[in-house]
Amino acid sequence: MKNILYLFLTVLLFSCGDFEYVRFETAQPDGVKESGSFSRRVQGEYINCLSTDDRLKISDKVILNSRTFKFKSHRSDLEFDSTSTVNRESDIELTRLFKSEGYEIEIRGDSIYASHTDVDTIFQISENQILKKFKSSYFLNFKEHETFWIVKRLNLIKDTLLIGHITPSDTLLQFDFVVKNEDYNESDSTTITEYSINPSKREFKELMKQNSFKEGECYYKMK
Repeated sequence: MKNILYLFLTVLLFSCGDFEYVRFETAQPDGVKESGSFSRRVQGEYINCLSTDDRLKISDKVILNSRTFKFKSHRSDLEFDSTSTVNRESDIELTRLFKSEGYEIEIRGDSIYASHTDVDTIFQISENQILKKFKSSYFLNFKEHETFWIVKRLNLIKDTLLIGHITPSDTLLQFDFVVKNEDYNESDSTTITEYSINPSKREFKELMKQNSFKEGECYYKMK
């Protein structure tokens, strides 16, 4: 919010040490034609298995993610910048301020309950975000660079939607189509490890059999 300096505890996460990632050299699965839309069976609204504040909406070509952030604050704990003329004791002024910034607000005595919902497009069929269907699963391909793709697997089992990705692991090296490269940076003593994957359609089936896309998120389809 523009006039409130401290409403949230912001945690900055600085990554240090080694870094690993997995990349595909082409959109996956190779040799499978692109899909122009999600089926009606998959389309709908979903709620995260662990949090009611995290939801997905899948339409024919787009996946939207909405996350609701909630917080509680005491009236006296609100801090404003030096140019603010908001009276913290006025429910009307506080309500007007919060609503102007897109927050829903409820004031109970000196306690303030507020929430804000962010809606992001996490996938949209395009030249750089390719959808493919293979073996009853959808594969979301995100072009991250001219030379590589990030791939996620979307699978609907009854009313449970699973979105999985491949995590860096030396178990990937059991496949001869996976190449591991390491780059050591002397300036900060870090090592970047890259698992580069360029499987054929048959080899991609091997990845699926090993449940390589098991890490990810779970959502329930809403009735």
